[in-house]
Formats: sequence, C-alpha cells, structure tokens
Amino acid sequence: MGNCVSRAGGGVTLSRNAGDVINQVNLGMQDLVKMMAEFSVASESRF
Repeated sequence: MGNCVSRAGGGVTLSRNAGDVINQVNLGMQDLVKMMAEFSVASESRF
C-alpha cells in the first residue's frame, strides 16, 4: 500500500516539474531555430 501512495506522490511532483521542463525545452528549441537560421544565412552568403 505504501508503495502505491509514494508512487502517486511522485507522479504529482513529476507532473508539476513537467511544466518547467517543457518551458526549458521550448526555450532550447527557439535558440536552436535561431542558430539554424543564422547558420543557413551565413552559409548562403558564403557561396
């Protein structure tokens, strides 16, 4: 019984942290897209 309760508590904290993780991933993706855009512009101007 105690195992199930602790798992449920872990699920709650996990879902709470998931929002922060998703926000960090979204910010990382935006940075990645910016880098890719800058790189493609730089490579186009080189040729």
